[in-house]
Amino acid sequence: MNQAAPHSLTLPYLMLSGGNGAVLLIIAAFVVLMVLLTVFWIWMLVDVATADFPKSDDKIVWVLIVILTGWVGAIAYYLVQRPKKVRSKIGPEW
Repeated sequence: MNQAAPHSLTLPYLMLSGGNGAVLLIIAAFVVLMVLLTVFWIWMLVDVATADFPKSDDKIVWVLIVILTGWVGAIAYYLVQRPKKVRSKIGPEW
Protein backbone atom coordinates (compact mmCIF):
# COMPACT_ATOMS: atom_id res chain seq x y z
CA MET A 1 0.00 0.00 0.00
CA ASN A 2 1.51 3.23 -1.17
CA GLN A 3 0.12 6.24 0.70
CA ALA A 4 0.45 9.81 -0.48
CA ALA A 5 1.52 12.59 1.83
CA PRO A 6 -1.28 13.93 4.01
CA HIS A 7 -3.12 16.90 2.57
CA SER A 8 -2.28 19.02 5.59
CA LEU A 9 1.33 19.28 4.43
CA THR A 10 0.71 20.83 1.02
CA LEU A 11 0.66 24.58 0.53
CA PRO A 12 -2.58 24.80 -1.49
CA TYR A 13 -4.39 22.76 1.15
CA LEU A 14 -3.09 25.05 3.91
CA MET A 15 -4.24 28.09 1.96
CA LEU A 16 -7.73 26.69 1.33
CA SER A 17 -8.37 25.06 4.68
CA GLY A 18 -6.97 27.79 6.89
CA GLY A 19 -4.32 25.47 8.22
CA ASN A 20 -2.52 26.94 11.18
CA GLY A 21 -2.36 30.45 9.78
CA ALA A 22 1.32 30.24 8.87
CA VAL A 23 0.66 31.11 5.24
CA LEU A 24 -1.45 34.11 6.19
CA LEU A 25 1.26 35.23 8.59
CA ILE A 26 3.89 35.03 5.85
CA ILE A 27 1.68 36.98 3.45
CA ALA A 28 0.96 39.63 6.10
CA ALA A 29 4.67 39.97 6.89
CA PHE A 30 5.44 40.33 3.18
CA VAL A 31 2.79 43.05 2.76
CA VAL A 32 4.08 44.95 5.79
CA LEU A 33 7.64 44.72 4.47
CA MET A 34 6.58 46.02 1.04
CA VAL A 35 4.69 48.94 2.61
CA LEU A 36 7.71 49.85 4.76
CA LEU A 37 10.06 49.65 1.78
CA THR A 38 7.72 51.85 -0.28
CA VAL A 39 7.55 54.45 2.50
CA PHE A 40 11.35 54.35 2.80
CA TRP A 41 11.69 54.76 -0.99
CA ILE A 42 9.41 57.81 -1.00
CA TRP A 43 11.29 59.30 1.96
CA MET A 44 14.65 58.91 0.18
CA LEU A 45 13.22 60.26 -3.08
CA VAL A 46 12.01 63.40 -1.29
CA ASP A 47 15.36 63.65 0.51
CA VAL A 48 17.26 63.47 -2.79
CA ALA A 49 14.98 66.03 -4.42
CA THR A 50 15.40 68.53 -1.58
CA ALA A 51 19.11 67.97 -0.92
CA ASP A 52 21.83 70.43 -1.87
CA PHE A 53 24.61 68.76 -3.81
CA PRO A 54 27.97 70.34 -4.71
CA LYS A 55 27.29 69.65 -8.39
CA SER A 56 23.84 69.82 -9.97
CA ASP A 57 24.59 66.65 -11.95
CA ASP A 58 24.81 64.69 -8.69
CA LYS A 59 21.18 65.44 -7.88
CA ILE A 60 20.00 64.30 -11.31
CA VAL A 61 22.03 61.11 -11.08
CA TRP A 62 20.75 60.26 -7.58
CA VAL A 63 17.13 60.99 -8.51
CA LEU A 64 17.46 58.66 -11.50
CA ILE A 65 19.13 55.97 -9.40
CA VAL A 66 16.44 56.09 -6.73
CA ILE A 67 13.58 56.14 -9.25
CA LEU A 68 14.91 53.47 -11.61
CA THR A 69 16.23 51.01 -9.05
CA GLY A 70 13.49 51.37 -6.44
CA TRP A 71 14.24 50.59 -2.85
CA VAL A 72 17.69 49.23 -3.72
CA GLY A 73 18.68 52.69 -4.98
CA ALA A 74 17.06 54.25 -1.91
CA ILE A 75 19.19 52.07 0.36
CA ALA A 76 22.30 52.95 -1.67
CA TYR A 77 21.52 56.67 -1.33
CA TYR A 78 20.86 56.27 2.39
CA LEU A 79 24.20 54.52 2.94
CA VAL A 80 26.32 56.73 0.65
CA GLN A 81 24.91 60.26 0.67
CA ARG A 82 22.75 60.56 3.77
CA PRO A 83 25.65 60.37 6.28
CA LYS A 84 27.35 63.25 4.44
CA LYS A 85 24.18 65.32 4.72
CA VAL A 86 23.80 64.59 8.44
CA ARG A 87 27.47 65.41 9.12
CA SER A 88 27.17 68.73 7.30
CA LYS A 89 24.20 69.71 9.47
CA ILE A 90 25.87 68.69 12.74
CA GLY A 91 29.06 70.60 12.06
CA PRO A 92 32.78 69.95 11.81
CA GLU A 93 33.21 68.89 15.45
CA TRP A 94 31.46 65.60 14.75
